Order: sequence, then C-alpha cells, then structure tokens
Amino acid sequence: MEDEDSPCWLSDPHGLTSLVINLYGRRCKWDLPIERLLMHLPRLKHVRLHPGDYTDMAVVTQALMRHCTNLTTIQLLAEPGEQEDSLFQAPGSHSLSVSDEASVPSLVRPILVIHGAFLTHLHLYTPVDIMWILLKDMELPRLVALRLDGIFAVDCRRHLPAENKSRILVEFLKRHPTLTRFAALRCDPITDEAIGALQLGSLVALELDCARLTEDGLLAILAQAPRLRTLCLDDMACVTDAVLAQIDHMPYIDHLSLYGDNKIDFSETLFRFLDHHVPRYRVCKIRCGSGASPPPAHVIQAKLNRIARQWHFIYEQTPHAQFLFLDHNIEPRYVSTS
Repeated sequence: MEDEDSPCWLSDPHGLTSLVINLYGRRCKWDLPIERLLMHLPRLKHVRLHPGDYTDMAVVTQALMRHCTNLTTIQLLAEPGEQEDSLFQAPGSHSLSVSDEASVPSLVRPILVIHGAFLTHLHLYTPVDIMWILLKDMELPRLVALRLDGIFAVDCRRHLPAENKSRILVEFLKRHPTLTRFAALRCDPITDEAIGALQLGSLVALELDCARLTEDGLLAILAQAPRLRTLCLDDMACVTDAVLAQIDHMPYIDHLSLYGDNKIDFSETLFRFLDHHVPRYRVCKIRCGSGASPPPAHVIQAKLNRIARQWHFIYEQTPHAQFLFLDHNIEPRYVSTS
C-alpha cells in the first residue's frame, strides 16, 4: 500500500493477508493511524513497514502483537529498496526482518518473545551492540535461518566488551541446534568457537565476512560440514590455498564466494580447482593474488587461456601485485588489463 491518500480502497479489510506501507519518511499524506488500521486486519500474514515513517514505532508493534495473531512474515525495514536475502526465500516460513539503524531492543524483543515459538527465519540489520542485546537469552526453538548484518554505530549508547559479544553468540548458537543456514556480516567478533557452536553436520549455508577465524579453525569447520551448498567467505585472511583444496573435496557446494582480501595464490591448487568444478557451480566468485613469488607472465597467460572458455575473469597487474578475479555467474568472457 504505497502513495495512497486514504485507505478507502479496502473494500473488505478483514480478508487482507498482505500489507506494505511506505510513506517515504512521511512525505505522503496519511491520516489513519497504522495501529487503528491493524485492529481490522485479523487475517494479516505478511506485513512490511518502515520505522522511519512513524513517531512511535513501538505503538505499531504493540498493535501487531495484539491484533494480528496469524502473522508469518514481519519486516521492519528502513530502506524501501532492500531485497530479501536468499537465506530467507522460503515460502510459508515464519520470518522477521529488521533493518533500521535506530532499532532498539524495546521495539524488536516483543516480536521475538511473542512470535518466537513459531519463528523460523530471523534477519537483523541493526547496530552490532544492539544485536547482541536482542539475542541474549532468546529462545527460538524452530529457528532454521539466521542472518546478522551489523551496523557500526558510533553514537550507540550500549557498548559491550568483545568477550561478552562472543559469549552471547556462542550460547545462542548452542541453544539453537535447528539452524541450517547462518550468515554474519560485519559482526565482530566471529571466531572459531562461535562457528564451531553450530550443528555443522546439518549446515547447508554459511556466509561470513571479515571474521576472525584461523586457517586451522576454518579447515576443521569445513571438515565437519559436508552438506554445505552455499559458502561465502569474503575478506577473510584465513582463506588460503589449503582452504581452497578442502573446498575442492566438498561435492555439494554450488554457490561459492571467496572475494576480497584473502591468501589464495596463483597456484596449481587454484587452477586444478577451476578445472574440476566449473560445471557444477551456479555461482562462483574467487579473488586471488600473486603471492610472494609470482609466476612468470607466460605461465600466467597459459593458465588463463586454460580457463578462458568456461570462466569470466579479470586479470590485473600493478607494479606491486597481480590479482585474478573469477566469476562463473555470468557469460564467460576474457578481459586482461595491466
């Protein structure tokens, strides 16, 4: 429901099951309080609201909890253009997505407490410290997918020590053995211990960036997660040739991203991996550097020619380094820059 002057188009509001309201920061005229509208929508299953549109979002949240008992999807999103993550494309799931730099526990926790028994998918895009406060002591017995997108808020009034954050996450993951999909982006600190707290044998999707994992810890994690289908490890120094070799032996992965700063080199491990696994990947993105001892130019050229028919790649050579970017998500083409 967007850009409407009034809700008179609701001929039978009691039968409405999906509701999207975006006032674009109150730039659109809207006279009916949202909490009053919700009183007349008992069958509502999907709702998407934008916290920036309301003076007191807590009032709207309380109305949702009181009058809309059939809800399966709740989205409190600050940006109208945000897309749902693939972790949450699950028809019929009970999901909560929160995206708001000003989110406070008093707004989100009531939803988690009241709907927690049925919630299967949870996505939090909030200041990092508030995120840990939301997860502390929370029980979501049916949770299968958790995505944590951290926002660094300089003016956040609730700063937690790193050891407290790590303990909260470890305990939360141990309490939720039903999780099969986990993503943590910009959520310091994510450590070997935290990821090890997951039921790795059941994990089908893992997405991390800038995490503080060690190479040995990551190798042990991958060895215990044979069912992984989606693996994204971007901007992680622990991603090495040895890790790539481990991934080489994981037959079910069809979505792989190893972008950003890592320690994958122009080695035979890389090109053996590329030769083996092009056909099975729906998405595959890899960035690698030349390492301390880059191979001669003619060797690099020969290896690039080897993969040119099946991979889209960009090869960059600078005075100080060489980089190879590979992407199997689009039509193959050859690009070389220096």
